[in-house]
Amino acid sequence: SYFTPSVLSRFVADPSRFAHLHFHVPVLRQSVADIVGCEHTQPRILDQLAALAERVGQPPMRLRHEHPGYVFNWLLQSLLRSSLELVAQDVVDPVDVDRSWKAVTGMPIGPFGMMDQIGLDVIEQVLSNARWAEPSTVTLEQLVAVLQAPLRQGHLGVKTQRGFYGYVDGVAKPNEPGN
Repeated sequence: SYFTPSVLSRFVADPSRFAHLHFHVPVLRQSVADIVGCEHTQPRILDQLAALAERVGQPPMRLRHEHPGYVFNWLLQSLLRSSLELVAQDVVDPVDVDRSWKAVTGMPIGPFGMMDQIGLDVIEQVLSNARWAEPSTVTLEQLVAVLQAPLRQGHLGVKTQRGFYGYVDGVAKPNEPGN
């Protein structure tokens, strides 16, 4: 998932018909299917892939542009990398990392348990491939800027019932566009 369409499109006969449809493991369980093309990809190809994903019961997630690791794998590699760093630096052992994660998030499994389920060979391959991805060029200021629009509106999250989501009876609901 770290090889973006533009990296591979030069090896296909017709780049206008080339895009990535990425399923998550285990395939065809309740999940999402990432869909992204490159600059040459015709929009109808992305539409066809989205229709295919829907037909097999995988809600399509269309990326606005290429990104190594798509969405979930980019998030996951950050979590797993941080977990491995804590162990590599001898801060704690894998059991303590998982105990902390589960206790604070309420999740039933921690990062090392996730790695066991995915397969340590797959994790090693993913992290090795992530080395070839372009490093993030996003600055801390850009990250903070994402928070500025809701903050200017007084939206602080659950405590004000508005943040990135609106909350009704404690349940997150997507905000309406422009709100």
